[in-house]
Amino acid sequence: MMNLIKTVETRTYELTYLVPTTYTDSEAAKIKDEFVSSIAKLKGTVISADSWGKKAMAYKIRHKGKAHSEAYYTHIIFSMDPAQTPVFENQVKLHADIMRHLCVKAEEKAVEEKKVEVKKA
Repeated sequence: MMNLIKTVETRTYELTYLVPTTYTDSEAAKIKDEFVSSIAKLKGTVISADSWGKKAMAYKIRHKGKAHSEAYYTHIIFSMDPAQTPVFENQVKLHADIMRHLCVKAEEKAVEEKKVEVKKA
């Protein structure tokens, strides 16, 4: 009898998203916590979740009928089964509070530097 063991290969991704500055710091943090828990529910691992704070944007973005020139930036590095990544990205895309987002496969060098930085802290 042969045992078939299915191994799940994970990939590392970077997600950066923008939340309007009409939200409070705690509301922006709550959104970050929602995404972190969503990654865990999809059996992913969060490597780092950093709030970059309020920053000016290069151009105005209309969101919910208002033009915004600033946004709260948040950056999350996570690893996940590539089959689950579209499910997670769809959750981000459909979230009503997100003005813009970008989810890309992370470069291994940047991920290793971030892991070392987290261990030092």
